[in-house]
Amino acid sequence: MVLRIGYANSSRIARRALLSGLTVKSLILEEALLTEEELNELLQPENMIAPTRAKS
Repeated sequence: MVLRIGYANSSRIARRALLSGLTVKSLILEEALLTEEELNELLQPENMIAPTRAKS
C-alpha cells in the first residue's frame, strides 16, 4: 500500500485506525486516497504475497 499512497499517508492512516478503532479501509476511502475498486484489488491476498511494480 505504501507504494500507492506513500509512506506518510500510510503511517498516518495506520495511527488514526489504531487510535479511533476504525478500519484502514474505511479511512482510506474517507480521505479518497484510493477508490474502493483500487483498494479491493490491493487487499486481495494473492496480490499481497506477490511483488508487483507500482502503477504510474
